[in-house]
Amino acid sequence: MNKWLRALLSIALLAPILTSVPSANAAACTVTTGTVSGTTRYAIFNSGSACTWTVPTGATSISYLIVGGGGGGGGARQAANSPNLGGGGGGAGGVVLSSTFSTTGGTSINLTVGTGGSGGAVGANGTAGGASSFTYSSTTITSNGGGAGAGSNDVSGPTTLSGDGGSNSSFSGGANDWDGGGGGAGAGANGSAGIDIGGQGGTGGAGGAGVSNSLLGSPTFYGGGGGGGGTPSANSSEVDGLGGTGGSSVGGNGGGGAGTQPTAGVTNSGSGGGGGGWRYTSSDALRAGAAGASGKIIFVYTKSAATISSLSITSTSGADSTYSIGNIITVTVSTSEAITVTGSPIIPIVGLTSKNFNYSSGSGTSTLLFTYTVLTGDSSTAGLAITANTLALNSGTMLDTGGLALTLTHSAVTASSSHKVDGIAPTITGTSSISIAENTSVVQTLVASETGTFSIIGGTDTAFFTLNANTGVMTISPRDFESPADSDLNNVYYISARFIDAAGNASGNYNYFITITNLAEVAVIGTPTLAAAPKKGNPVTITVTSDVAGKFTFFANGKRIAGCLNKSTTGSSPNFSGQCTWTPTTRILISLYVSFVPTSSQTSGGNSAKISVLPGTRTTTR
Repeated sequence: MNKWLRALLSIALLAPILTSVPSANAAACTVTTGTVSGTTRYAIFNSGSACTWTVPTGATSISYLIVGGGGGGGGARQAANSPNLGGGGGGAGGVVLSSTFSTTGGTSINLTVGTGGSGGAVGANGTAGGASSFTYSSTTITSNGGGAGAGSNDVSGPTTLSGDGGSNSSFSGGANDWDGGGGGAGAGANGSAGIDIGGQGGTGGAGGAGVSNSLLGSPTFYGGGGGGGGTPSANSSEVDGLGGTGGSSVGGNGGGGAGTQPTAGVTNSGSGGGGGGWRYTSSDALRAGAAGASGKIIFVYTKSAATISSLSITSTSGADSTYSIGNIITVTVSTSEAITVTGSPIIPIVGLTSKNFNYSSGSGTSTLLFTYTVLTGDSSTAGLAITANTLALNSGTMLDTGGLALTLTHSAVTASSSHKVDGIAPTITGTSSISIAENTSVVQTLVASETGTFSIIGGTDTAFFTLNANTGVMTISPRDFESPADSDLNNVYYISARFIDAAGNASGNYNYFITITNLAEVAVIGTPTLAAAPKKGNPVTITVTSDVAGKFTFFANGKRIAGCLNKSTTGSSPNFSGQCTWTPTTRILISLYVSFVPTSSQTSGGNSAKISVLPGTRTTTR
């Protein structure tokens, strides 16, 4: 079989290459970004399948490099086969393409990075590398992967003993020659044929050259072919065959020599893997081919770093233009494009000592929010301000769509009376525990440290209190010591009061305990009255009143009136009364009064006022 036919067969072994257009909702690609020089930026993709990348804002043209995955090298002949000589063919490098296309910021590019092919097991072919592709607008660019190196077969012969090098869609792999495997095609040249060195030995063909590209600033090779595997001599009088070298130092080297193993293509260079080498002392596992390297996609574009369009305090302080304790103050930073934020950037606050607006949200958008929550003790009567150019990363990062650091230049925010801060909690002055006599009402006047509103917020005896919201006058309804109504029935009444200032700051809760003390009470005794004008010998009713229950004793001229001793009261509080039927026995001036003893020992009794009466003459006969 001639080498051209073998090359055609090798091409036929390539996996079908399909142009894949990923779906619109594909996952974001993993990308490495950086600076080539000045404003020239790069985005490198070393992996990804049907993923998306968004063109950075401001980019209008992209130069690209796209490399398909390298093919895997073939395996050397198995030890059990006879004759048991023969090396594997090197894998081919992936195709390398580069050019430029026009675009606009925000355009979504769908891409796939071809994976490297696997090395073949002993006596087996490797696998082809995958194609790399990307789609922008309606255009798809594809770089095919490199073909696999063939494994050493079981047929002894000058063109069949070892494996041929893999081919790609641009170049052919080298043919095998007896004991030397062919080198894989490179992205820039054909692979070399294996070399028979006579006797039982052969050297693998060199891998085809790769393609040099300086898109990232310095020349770098991609897509080198893998070297073919070699076969050593059978005795000491012959020269060992060596593995072929990989193309452009990025393709994998073939195995051979004194047990030298094949190497894989340089990582993400899209280069082919080396073919497996044969040696009689090597186990089958050591005769396998090496893997091809995965491909790569590089985009290079010109872009300036994003800038801050505006920075302002955007929260509303309320009708009084003042933020109080617990209020959140918000600063909005608008940028020229979406910014990705990590860590905790800050903006120092002018007007509060050693306080900062802290990054809160907005990463991935062009609107970033910074916030500060007012703490107790904060105060700014002139209003808050921000000094120009003081936004600080604080060990965080703020990167634009091209991976460039956001330019932190911004204007100042001058102090405004619309953004004052009052974090001073008000206080109340008042005696927390006082005692008052029963049956009194005004307790005390509470005094606040600033203007605002008083309120009762709790306590077990609130039903008995009122608190004037404006003046702070706290009043308890008259309490009767003898009839306690507090929750503990111990004459100690409890409430809790609070004060809220004009900014909305609340004082602490102030507890007040009002103890009702007993007052020495004296019964109120009315002046005796007669139901009719007294007449000698005629009975007449004397009535007297009191405000408490008890017993009356009636007196005429200092002597107890018969039948009117300890007369019990009738009625209910505070309207009690007692009566006595008295029959005057003379027509002289008589002084009447009543002595009263209260039922309760807590109340003092006494005598009523005296009245003087002059009984008249009876008009009826006996």
